[in-house]
Amino acid sequence: MDNRLIDKILFENVATRRFFMGTFPSDCLPECTRFPCSLIVNLDRAGRPGSHWPDEFVYAFVTNKLQ
Repeated sequence: MDNRLIDKILFENVATRRFFMGTFPSDCLPECTRFPCSLIVNLDRAGRPGSHWPDEFVYAFVTNKLQ
């Protein structure tokens, strides 16, 4: 299974397409700008053949800013 097939399945699925951002190599992760969000991360870096595809689901993002 490669990133194109994973993207196709998850972008077309009614339950996942709302949150799914795509598949990414470990050195090219995007910022989650909306929550919840979901993405698949390949453990290899960009340009490598790919190894494992763990998923990440981010429900909320909280920051504590010191003033």
